Amino acid sequence: VKWVYRHYPVASNQIGDQASLVSFCALEQNKFWPVHDAFYNNQANLSEDKLVGLAENAGLNPEELKTCLQSDRPRQLL
Repeated sequence: VKWVYRHYPVASNQIGDQASLVSFCALEQNKFWPVHDAFYNNQANLSEDKLVGLAENAGLNPEELKTCLQSDRPRQLL
């Protein structure tokens, strides 16, 4: 069995786009699933400000996350 996860953020939802970018950066740090779970468990209270904090609490390196988000790598997937 092969599990494939695809991002399909809602076009009218900026938080979904930003969450996709952060989760791509999490994948680069081998922390995709912890970040996914943090976003899923807090979906009722998500905001752009909270995404980075949740990702860092899930184990992402803040400097690597910032560098990744400033690059074009995650946006190439949207």
